Amino acid sequence: IADKMAYVNSLFLTKQYEPTIAWVEKIINEDGSRNYLRRLSAYSYYETENYEKGKAIMDDYFSRVAAEKIIPQDFEYYAKFLQKENQDSLAAVYYEKAIELDPQRWNLYAEIGSIRYKAKDYAGAVEAYVNRLDSLQVRTALDYYQIGLAHFMLRDSADYSKAADYFTKVTEIVPDKTTGWIMKAKSLSKLEPDVDSYPERIGEFGKAKDAFDHFVT
Repeated sequence: IADKMAYVNSLFLTKQYEPTIAWVEKIINEDGSRNYLRRLSAYSYYETENYEKGKAIMDDYFSRVAAEKIIPQDFEYYAKFLQKENQDSLAAVYYEKAIELDPQRWNLYAEIGSIRYKAKDYAGAVEAYVNRLDSLQVRTALDYYQIGLAHFMLRDSADYSKAADYFTKVTEIVPDKTTGWIMKAKSLSKLEPDVDSYPERIGEFGKAKDAFDHFVT
């Protein structure tokens, strides 16, 4: 059995998922205590897009495994299965569990941010995206844009100001693209004084003009 398990490991690592599933079934029939193999089977079912079967195996695996035997990939794959069932909020919890076990998996914050943004939890999205940004050595325009957009959707003065700052980063990285300029302009326009109600503040008006000019150009 030990030799067969080593063989199954090699099959999985070389992305031969169908043979992995078949060999796991053979070994489990010989010795059902080899719970580790259920994990490989579930992963392989995910990779072959049989999500219902794979999640069922993961549920069985979790019911058998000792807590200290769980690895970050278990939580990550389970989160992906949950997403396939449109259980996004619960998926985010399992992505967080994976990061808790292995902080080096910080890139999963991108998925958490996306889930929270989709659920209109914009503050949660900001938190997740910032956590990811803090770990990045090279930051792209998209990294800043995502945080800026989540701040913008929170719709208060402090967040509009922060959004403008992040969109400024976007314009610095890709100055010839319109997206950063228009979102910076929109963010700053939310900070313009109400000159109809307070005409004496007309001198403060025009914060967004430069960004709108760049957008038009």
